[in-house]
Amino acid sequence: FKKITNELNFNNSMEGKINEITFSINLLLLIAHTLFMILYIAVNAKAMIAIDLLAIILYIFFFKRCVTSTTIYAQIVFIEIWFHMIAAVLSFGWNPGFQNWTYGLVCAFFLPSLTNGKEDERPYWFGLLFVLIYYILIFAVRILHFPILHPLNEYYNHFLFVINTLMSFIGIFAFTLFYTSKHKFKEDELSKKAGFDELTNLYNRYTLNEIGNKILSNNSNFEIAILDIDHFKNINDTFGHNSGDLVLKQLGKILRMFSSEGIKSGRWGGEEFLIYSDGSISPDQFINLMEKLRKYVESYKFKIEKGHINVTISIGVAEANNLVSLEENISMADQNLYRAKETGRNQVIYEKNGI
Repeated sequence: FKKITNELNFNNSMEGKINEITFSINLLLLIAHTLFMILYIAVNAKAMIAIDLLAIILYIFFFKRCVTSTTIYAQIVFIEIWFHMIAAVLSFGWNPGFQNWTYGLVCAFFLPSLTNGKEDERPYWFGLLFVLIYYILIFAVRILHFPILHPLNEYYNHFLFVINTLMSFIGIFAFTLFYTSKHKFKEDELSKKAGFDELTNLYNRYTLNEIGNKILSNNSNFEIAILDIDHFKNINDTFGHNSGDLVLKQLGKILRMFSSEGIKSGRWGGEEFLIYSDGSISPDQFINLMEKLRKYVESYKFKIEKGHINVTISIGVAEANNLVSLEENISMADQNLYRAKETGRNQVIYEKNGI
């Protein structure tokens, strides 16, 4: 199973989760139809044996293909299940409860329109169509008393009614869990996107303010650093804005690499980045880390569209305290950044409490 998991790209992304669920559904349907085949053989229901055999072949064919052709697979599955259900009701009658599959399948059609936020009437029409088929079967079997092709004894009827009702409830539960989980996953992704800078995949300014105020409320002293790329305008003017974006992306990757417990970093705006210590490391450790970061960037070959370039950064560091606001603490670091750029760039300037 682990080998199949790797082949079919089961991961923590929404696509990976959908692939995993689709594969699991196909596997369960294959097992269910195999068990039904045993029953159909036992009661010598030749028509249902042929129908079920085709279904088993179908699910074997889609054993791995179900995750690469999800839309086509879903449509075929719905058709197969509905056809199988109608054939089973006409073959065995109403008492075994095959018609109960309707509840889970109708749920599968109504839930997508409720969870994806799109105005699409098609699921409702399909759902109503299947409800109509359900009542047509009632009319045919219960009122017109169509002849049952394979009457079953009371034991089989009770046993199958329990199994089919259970399958219906499992279907409702599975579809509800799937679509609500999918909806929550989308919400989490939107929330993550709202809190992160799209270009660098670091925290954005809004999130940095939230993190900073939280750290400020829990610590009397901590360090704040503002990092700025030296001569970034020249990079854009000389190599183009696409190259400038590539530099920002790679710097974001470097900052994530340098992030450790007690360090939070994000894009403050433009070519400026903000870095916090949460107070769990000493000022000296933080300064050493900033100096190590500066040297690493200086020696790093940034890949751009036309080759590689060298980039340097200037960093202003201040010891923040909870006697003033976060904005004032950041302003102290910004003043030190200004001094670093005015006195030669490519350096770290640190002053304790602005003194």
